[in-house]
Amino acid sequence: MISPGGKFGAEPAPAGTEFTYGVVLSDRLIQEEQFADIIIKSKPDGSKVLLGDIADIKLGTENYNSTSRMNGKPAATIAIYQTPGTNALKWLIR
Repeated sequence: MISPGGKFGAEPAPAGTEFTYGVVLSDRLIQEEQFADIIIKSKPDGSKVLLGDIADIKLGTENYNSTSRMNGKPAATIAIYQTPGTNALKWLIR
């Protein structure tokens, strides 16, 4: 399934913006590769740091007994565990 994800270039847009692009998203991420493609940081030169660049992605069943809400509405949660002895800021401070 796909869901509407918003628009780029829609009002209010900076002067000179000529196009509006609609975005559609997959309804759910279900494969490790999909999680690995989550953008962690975008740089001014157009390069990106992806979750898969800085983490080993594993799907498992450690705990799926949770409900996430933000401002009383359903929200998404992702559990991230740091590997002992690693530098969490190494990839983000470049």
